[in-house]
Amino acid sequence: MGDYVQREELNTVLPFLPVNLREFLYYAKEESLVPNFIECYGVVMSVQVSGYDNIKNEIESIEKDNWEIFSKTLNSYYSELCKTIKKYNGDIVRFSVDKIIIIWSIDSQQELECDTPEDFENVKAYSILRACQCALDMLRELNNYPIKIPDYDKPIEETFLLKFAIGSGTLYHLFLGGPPDKWNYSITGNSLSKLEKIFDLAKPGQLAITYNAMKTLSRFVHVTQLNIVDHIKGTVILENNEVNIVRLYDKYISEDDLCIDVTVENDESNPSIDLAKVSRNVFDKWKHFVHENVIYKINHDLKIDQFSEWRRITTLLVKVSNVVISSPSDFSMAQEIINAIYRSLINQEGIIRHIDFDENGIIIVIDFGLPPYSHDNDAQIGIDVAFEIINNTKRITENIRIAISTGDGWIGTMGSEKNMEYVVYGNLNKITNGIVMKARNGTIICDEETCKLTKENVTYEERGSITIKTSDLPIKLFSPVGSSYNKLDVKDKKNHESLDIELIGRQKEIEKLHNIIKNYNEINNGQLIIIEGVEGHGTSLLAKHMMNEAYSNTNQSFKILLF
Repeated sequence: MGDYVQREELNTVLPFLPVNLREFLYYAKEESLVPNFIECYGVVMSVQVSGYDNIKNEIESIEKDNWEIFSKTLNSYYSELCKTIKKYNGDIVRFSVDKIIIIWSIDSQQELECDTPEDFENVKAYSILRACQCALDMLRELNNYPIKIPDYDKPIEETFLLKFAIGSGTLYHLFLGGPPDKWNYSITGNSLSKLEKIFDLAKPGQLAITYNAMKTLSRFVHVTQLNIVDHIKGTVILENNEVNIVRLYDKYISEDDLCIDVTVENDESNPSIDLAKVSRNVFDKWKHFVHENVIYKINHDLKIDQFSEWRRITTLLVKVSNVVISSPSDFSMAQEIINAIYRSLINQEGIIRHIDFDENGIIIVIDFGLPPYSHDNDAQIGIDVAFEIINNTKRITENIRIAISTGDGWIGTMGSEKNMEYVVYGNLNKITNGIVMKARNGTIICDEETCKLTKENVTYEERGSITIKTSDLPIKLFSPVGSSYNKLDVKDKKNHESLDIELIGRQKEIEKLHNIIKNYNEINNGQLIIIEGVEGHGTSLLAKHMMNEAYSNTNQSFKILLF
């Protein structure tokens, strides 16, 4: 019994892990994590939720900047969406304020179990059918859905609106990592990239299906009998009505076949995993894919509903163009870029929120100022890291540009009790998305707030302005043309006080350092201290911690060599 992780502990991280991620790591033969690239057939559904601007405006009339009420309102609706997605065995891989990405993945083992190629085509069609019925059910039950603000009795005229896009084809599961043991899971492939092209063709209340997906679906559905709203650029548009719901079923397939029993007590979303037999090694691998702030709060015995807080943060959006994953060599290049970015973050305590792929390249979102790390100078650190990222990736690619924004944001969980993601609410995401469109390859552009906080150390050039929906005034843009890039000065008391390093998993080493500092004048005067360890595993942070302690307790500095 002691060899396995108890369910109570498992439940702290399971909601943050997509089903496919859990399964791949559960059955992986490697004892430790390695970068991985898994190709399969997949069906991808993108759900766009509109109406959240109306929620924000309504809440603003009650209490300004009350993002806690906003997140509770949105999550109560997302919980309803998640129930239907779970009913059709969809795997949620990404939440954002206005979009959800769900996949139905068919792995190589399922393909091998098919007796003939014909059988495998039927398996593909069945997955598309399940995704379509999931979308139509949500359109029927949850589109034009009343917005309900907790503890607020005033009726709201606005509603949540939904629209969907479904594509099928090649799907790649990507496991990307960098020092010190930081990992991210993402997906890409033509099944996903096609959605970006067709999504705008659908209106709220509609479902857009790619031509290839509809062609495969026709094995089970009489397409000519469907009430198709439109057929645009190889895309079929459906609306929720009784005709479509009835005719999306072949006489040999019942609703019971498409749905799963959501009342089963075992983890029905992971039927192939026995959660009573999850080893500590597997659990530790799972944790590496959970956001650092979530792990920090779990380690401090905080419940999920205590994860939300208001913070001032600096966000970097790194856009790498012309990296499209279609082979192991493409993946190796992407992994090399991610590794270089992680190395830029080691000493600066930034946290990668997520890594996404689209038809144009890679998008990496990095935050500074999230727990357990917070400094007085996060804007300056963001600028410094941006320069370092540009420099560290030059040998790999020149097609990289960075947007930076600083401001207040509400950070917390989005989704349902069983499926959630750690997100940042507020204008920062919209600002960085707008800024990056103005940047050229090899350049950095930031907003006015970041410029104000760093102009004593950095020279800037004006780069025009952008406007976003939620701001009445244009946002001025600036491009840094030089950075002092201040290294840690152990004699600078201000730097020491603001650094606030939190080291996790180094209790034994910290205790030894505290003893050395305590007895410094008696036994260690004049001695050299050597810290040895694998590059990227926290030796620099440990050295910084020791220099902090040395100055605070003895007003002396140490000579430290890192190996």
